[in-house]
Amino acid sequence: LNWLGQMFTFFIVGFTAYAIVRYRFMDIRIVARKTFIYGLLAVYTFVVFYLIVALYIYFFGSVHTFGARLISPFVALVFVLSLFKLNELLRQFANKHLFASLYSYQETITGLTKDLNNHIDLNKISGLIVNTTKKTLQLDRAALILVDQTTNPIQLQVAKNSGFNSKEGLNMLLEDDFIATYLKKSQKTFVREEVDILIEHTKNKKDKESLMVLSEKMREMDAALASPIVSGKKLIGIVVLSPKISKDPYSREDLQLLDTMAKQAGTALENALHYK
Repeated sequence: LNWLGQMFTFFIVGFTAYAIVRYRFMDIRIVARKTFIYGLLAVYTFVVFYLIVALYIYFFGSVHTFGARLISPFVALVFVLSLFKLNELLRQFANKHLFASLYSYQETITGLTKDLNNHIDLNKISGLIVNTTKKTLQLDRAALILVDQTTNPIQLQVAKNSGFNSKEGLNMLLEDDFIATYLKKSQKTFVREEVDILIEHTKNKKDKESLMVLSEKMREMDAALASPIVSGKKLIGIVVLSPKISKDPYSREDLQLLDTMAKQAGTALENALHYK
């Protein structure tokens, strides 16, 4: 039965590849970047450890002498500080020279938060949200739709459109309020490629039909996902994004970034709306 093991190897590779592409099982570049950084940090720790032991033996005769124990807290402090500094340098090097297409999650959030806090004008805040998202995720189209829940049905209005065709594209999403109702309830990003999974887990027949219609509208306008912007539990806006220029699938890290950005932008948008 040895040949069975060899045949099943093809199934394992095939299923794993499908999971990576279809369900964002992992982003190989992100894994490679983390492996590179943590691998070098591990090598650095290993080398420094044996170097310190060798120096202790050379100067004190043992690592257990009074003199060795006396200076150990200072050595540990220097080592930890150097480890943090090396970690920062390796990340900068990897992002600049090895994985230039990947973004720095923390830098993006910090920069956006700082910029949002400097403005109260609705147009400027809308532009910041759309432009930051486009630049970070490397997109050619992005839009922000504002949601007014005080009316019945819910009113949708385009606040910022960069690249989408207004007449044949975004306006199709504004024809009914299902997308706003759905995102308000789910509080999660709607990914068009995952509509079949969503339909499987949806019991209401009308919602299933609406999900299919929404997916078809987004396909026609070449939109990949719609992400909710919330303040508390209140839906303030919707960010609509195109597929990436590189055609890479959206990774788990991308969705985490969008979720964090949405929380930061939600408060800023709500304040700007009140101010207006």
